[in-house]
Amino acid sequence: MVLDFGQNIAGYGSMTLRDCLPGQRITLCHGERLKDGAFSTDNIVDSGSGPSSFDPLDMEKRGNPLVATAYLYYSSMLVAQMAEILEKPEDAADFAAYAAQVKRVYNRYFIQSDGTILPGRQAPYVRTLAFGLANEENEHKVAAKLAEAVERNDYRLNTGFLSTPYLLSQLCRYGYTKHAFRVLEQTKCPGWLHPVLLGATTILESWSGLDNFSNSFNHYSYGAACDFLFSGVAGIQPTLEAPGYRKIILRPTVGGTLTYVEAEYESACGLIRSSWKRDGDAVRYHFEVPANTTARIILPDGQQYDVGNGTFEF
Repeated sequence: MVLDFGQNIAGYGSMTLRDCLPGQRITLCHGERLKDGAFSTDNIVDSGSGPSSFDPLDMEKRGNPLVATAYLYYSSMLVAQMAEILEKPEDAADFAAYAAQVKRVYNRYFIQSDGTILPGRQAPYVRTLAFGLANEENEHKVAAKLAEAVERNDYRLNTGFLSTPYLLSQLCRYGYTKHAFRVLEQTKCPGWLHPVLLGATTILESWSGLDNFSNSFNHYSYGAACDFLFSGVAGIQPTLEAPGYRKIILRPTVGGTLTYVEAEYESACGLIRSSWKRDGDAVRYHFEVPANTTARIILPDGQQYDVGNGTFEF
């Protein structure tokens, strides 16, 4: 499954969903065995189990139920969205209901009353928030636990390939913008600027790759933070409402020690540009919206402006 198919549709406006949907239905239906409201399949949480009962040797054979259950929910929601786009309301309703069952199981067995999922690890909190897995009662507790985990690790990340792309955006989403920028600008290992200070000009496979000259020196995965620079810091975001950047969100995020930001994207409709610059205690914003496109500008103070094509400064 293409997990970020929604981003692909929003960004490019086309995708062969009709070819994808049958296979995804088969994959998900193969794993569906519900009993007494809890999953009892391999890789999915058993009734009565939880993070404290994970056996590493057992997980090596059967997989990690925490991760598997999260991706079962996310996959189910994506297939429900596919079906909705393809105007298959019955399939959309079935898979949305299935996802809701998985979400109830996840909240019941994996999220403790104070929001704890897996102490010492950031990835489970990031994944839970990014996938929309936490219910209303648990959502902000989980976000607080993520912020706490980042603080305890001296604002260094300990996420892997799967969760790192979502870490910074989820911190900002729940009001922990200062945490996000401290992680982004971290110079200790692990951190994006650590290898830069050692002379790296590419994204490494390992955070300590230039410390001990190991692994690949040209690896994409941790470079996924660039999405946060474009869609978060510069704030250029497509929408599913009008794919292909025909309607865009311009929502910049000001933070850290950054004093000036400028980003541009050459969309099918033309050049989109977003920039901001600190000017004493003020911040000046500049946006360019191409023809045949509309935009919603959302400034950090909450002010919103719906605009057509043109140049806009605030």
